[in-house]
Amino acid sequence: MVHSIITYVRKDFTLNPIRAIVELFGMAAGVAAAILLALTTPIPLMTECYILWLIGSGALFICSVSRGSTGLAISYASYFLIDCVGLYRSLV
Repeated sequence: MVHSIITYVRKDFTLNPIRAIVELFGMAAGVAAAILLALTTPIPLMTECYILWLIGSGALFICSVSRGSTGLAISYASYFLIDCVGLYRSLV
């Protein structure tokens, strides 16, 4: 199973290396926000977390559109809008 995952990732990177890098960046931004949230609890740095989540969901939205994945595009667009509201409420 691990071999098939590695094969899939290599094939995906070969087909569209820019998309693969943007997807990796988007996922890393989401993980960074989660780590930042965990490290700064009980008084989290929400503005910084929301910015990272916006970057991640925006990057992943672009990649899902590039793949032609309607379901993922709707999900990431929803996350982006939710995080926009959260960022706005954090700033106001």
